[in-house]
Amino acid sequence: MQATLADFLSGQEGTERIVQWLARYSGVFVGTIVNGHRQVWASYSCAQHTPCSERVGAIEFDGGDCYFQVDFDLETRRYKNLVINGIASAEDRRRHDGYRLRCGS
Repeated sequence: MQATLADFLSGQEGTERIVQWLARYSGVFVGTIVNGHRQVWASYSCAQHTPCSERVGAIEFDGGDCYFQVDFDLETRRYKNLVINGIASAEDRRRHDGYRLRCGS
Protein backbone atom coordinates (compact mmCIF):
# COMPACT_ATOMS: atom_id res chain seq x y z
CA MET A 1 0.00 0.00 0.00
CA GLN A 2 2.65 2.51 1.03
CA ALA A 3 4.81 1.79 -2.02
CA THR A 4 2.17 3.08 -4.46
CA LEU A 5 0.74 5.96 -2.42
CA ALA A 6 3.00 8.65 -3.93
CA ASP A 7 2.06 7.56 -7.46
CA PHE A 8 -1.65 7.74 -6.62
CA LEU A 9 -1.33 11.15 -4.96
CA SER A 10 0.71 12.56 -7.85
CA GLY A 11 -2.32 12.16 -10.10
CA GLN A 12 -4.68 14.02 -7.76
CA GLU A 13 -5.48 17.73 -7.63
CA GLY A 14 -4.03 19.74 -4.74
CA THR A 15 -1.51 17.14 -3.58
CA GLU A 16 1.78 18.71 -4.67
CA ARG A 17 2.94 19.59 -1.13
CA ILE A 18 1.78 16.24 0.26
CA VAL A 19 3.80 14.32 -2.34
CA GLN A 20 6.85 16.51 -1.69
CA TRP A 21 6.77 15.85 2.07
CA LEU A 22 5.14 12.39 2.13
CA ALA A 23 8.09 10.71 3.85
CA ARG A 24 7.52 12.96 6.89
CA TYR A 25 3.84 12.06 7.30
CA SER A 26 2.77 9.40 9.77
CA GLY A 27 -0.38 7.34 9.52
CA VAL A 28 -3.00 5.45 11.45
CA PHE A 29 -4.50 2.43 9.64
CA VAL A 30 -7.82 0.67 10.25
CA GLY A 31 -8.93 -2.50 8.46
CA THR A 32 -12.56 -2.49 7.31
CA ILE A 33 -14.93 -4.52 5.16
CA VAL A 34 -17.18 -2.48 2.86
CA ASN A 35 -19.64 -4.23 0.54
CA GLY A 36 -17.65 -7.43 0.96
CA HIS A 37 -14.33 -5.78 0.03
CA ARG A 38 -11.44 -5.79 2.49
CA GLN A 39 -10.13 -2.23 2.77
CA VAL A 40 -7.69 -0.19 4.78
CA TRP A 41 -8.77 3.28 5.89
CA ALA A 42 -5.64 5.38 6.34
CA SER A 43 -5.44 8.74 8.08
CA TYR A 44 -2.19 10.67 7.60
CA SER A 45 -0.80 13.62 9.51
CA CYS A 46 2.28 15.78 9.04
CA ALA A 47 2.28 16.38 12.82
CA GLN A 48 3.70 14.04 15.42
CA HIS A 49 1.11 11.64 16.78
CA THR A 50 0.41 11.75 20.47
CA PRO A 51 -0.14 8.53 22.44
CA CYS A 52 -3.86 9.37 22.31
CA SER A 53 -4.06 9.75 18.53
CA GLU A 54 -2.18 6.50 17.98
CA ARG A 55 -4.66 4.68 20.19
CA VAL A 56 -7.92 6.09 18.83
CA GLY A 57 -7.01 7.47 15.41
CA ALA A 58 -7.83 11.11 16.09
CA ILE A 59 -9.70 12.96 13.35
CA GLU A 60 -8.97 16.62 12.62
CA PHE A 61 -11.51 18.98 11.05
CA ASP A 62 -9.09 21.49 9.56
CA GLY A 63 -5.33 21.84 9.17
CA GLY A 64 -5.18 21.91 5.39
CA ASP A 65 -2.96 19.44 3.57
CA CYS A 66 -1.27 18.50 6.84
CA TYR A 67 -4.08 15.94 7.19
CA PHE A 68 -5.54 13.58 4.61
CA GLN A 69 -7.42 10.29 4.56
CA VAL A 70 -7.72 7.62 1.88
CA ASP A 71 -9.18 4.13 1.46
CA PHE A 72 -7.20 1.30 -0.11
CA ASP A 73 -9.04 -1.74 -1.48
CA LEU A 74 -6.89 -4.80 -0.73
CA GLU A 75 -8.47 -6.87 -3.50
CA THR A 76 -8.34 -4.39 -6.39
CA ARG A 77 -5.12 -2.74 -5.06
CA ARG A 78 -6.68 0.69 -5.76
CA TYR A 79 -7.01 3.85 -3.73
CA LYS A 80 -10.29 5.73 -3.44
CA ASN A 81 -12.10 8.34 -1.37
CA LEU A 82 -9.16 10.72 -0.95
CA VAL A 83 -10.06 13.52 1.46
CA ILE A 84 -7.66 16.39 2.11
CA ASN A 85 -8.61 18.61 5.01
CA GLY A 86 -9.52 22.23 4.44
CA ILE A 87 -8.91 25.24 6.63
CA ALA A 88 -11.87 25.60 8.99
CA SER A 89 -13.13 28.97 10.11
CA ALA A 90 -13.29 29.77 13.82
CA GLU A 91 -17.06 29.15 13.68
CA ASP A 92 -16.53 25.71 12.09
CA ARG A 93 -14.05 24.79 14.83
CA ARG A 94 -16.49 25.80 17.59
CA ARG A 95 -19.31 23.84 15.95
CA HIS A 96 -17.22 20.66 15.64
CA ASP A 97 -15.38 20.74 18.98
CA GLY A 98 -17.88 18.32 20.45
CA TYR A 99 -17.08 15.72 17.78
CA ARG A 100 -13.35 15.43 18.43
CA LEU A 101 -12.24 12.06 19.75
CA ARG A 102 -10.79 12.08 23.22
CA CYS A 103 -8.58 9.44 24.82
CA GLY A 104 -10.51 6.99 26.92
CA SER A 105 -13.93 7.92 25.55
